Amino acid sequence: MSQYAFGAGNMYATPLQDAWGNSIANPTPIPLMVLQDGQIDLSGDIKELYGQNQFAVAVGRGKVKMGIKVKPARIFAAAWNALFFGQTLLPGIFANYSDTIGMVVPPASVGGVTGMTIVAGGTSYVTGDIITVSTGTSTVKAQAVVTAAAGVVTGLQILNSGAYTVAPTASGATTGGTGTGLTVTCTCSASSVVAYPSSQLSTGNGAVFVADLGCMYVATGMPMKRVASAPAAGQYSVNTSTGVYTFSSADAGLTVLINYQYTNANFTTASKQTVQNLPMGYAPTLKFDLTVQYLGKMTSFSFPMAIPQKMAIGFKNEDFAIPEFDMQAFDPGNGQVMTWSVNE
Repeated sequence: MSQYAFGAGNMYATPLQDAWGNSIANPTPIPLMVLQDGQIDLSGDIKELYGQNQFAVAVGRGKVKMGIKVKPARIFAAAWNALFFGQTLLPGIFANYSDTIGMVVPPASVGGVTGMTIVAGGTSYVTGDIITVSTGTSTVKAQAVVTAAAGVVTGLQILNSGAYTVAPTASGATTGGTGTGLTVTCTCSASSVVAYPSSQLSTGNGAVFVADLGCMYVATGMPMKRVASAPAAGQYSVNTSTGVYTFSSADAGLTVLINYQYTNANFTTASKQTVQNLPMGYAPTLKFDLTVQYLGKMTSFSFPMAIPQKMAIGFKNEDFAIPEFDMQAFDPGNGQVMTWSVNE
């Protein structure tokens, strides 16, 4: 039976040098898995010699390009790196978290005491006494040190602002120190709500916040506005060092979607790469081998050295992404640019 080729066959890419031109020790062939399409394209420049007449009297071939095009559907970090980048791969994941569940903004928190005004100075206090605010609801009570007193307190300095859900009452009582009867009015930080974006960052599973990608209301689909601090209704702020989001107490009880970018080194089977901007001329080199087998007969091509030219990935609804890689093969230095074989 005559020989034919059917299907995309099997192709292997073997990285020979990284993007800096360093030879790779023990180069490992990488199968281009779930191959959708492969193409070998040999094209030469033709030069014609004409005299006085219409037709060429001689034709010669000039430069020849050896193009290789492959479309492996399986997404595999080692293959992508070998087929285009040739740089360093690191373990871990780099991703965007697009919230589809949402979180309810919790009830407002008053915050800490930022100022104390003496209402009644009391009696028998001395400088250096430590007093504690008695009123308000908190996990930690605010404290201050007496900085001026001759029995009656005339000066205070806050030592601990505390953490309150219900603010201390006006003209509130205090405890501690050598005297009695000191009452103060406290000024607390602006009401706000602090919440982690999701369990990705709040459970300590290794995720590290990278960047904010915006918040929006679930009920209306309207985006919220980011501000530097003290958000009002419809606004939020974010601590980019910790990934902690702050919302207005006016939004308490509403459900919001919080989107952000993060990394996680604990995903040891995942890979990530930050591509370096190298000088022109630098690129990895590879060896390519292709065999298409059909009805017991094989069509094979081998290119001892090639350089990446193109990487393209298209994403669309209701279809798979099929990355495309284009290469240019060239003479590795021994004059042997390719080997091919068929059964007939």
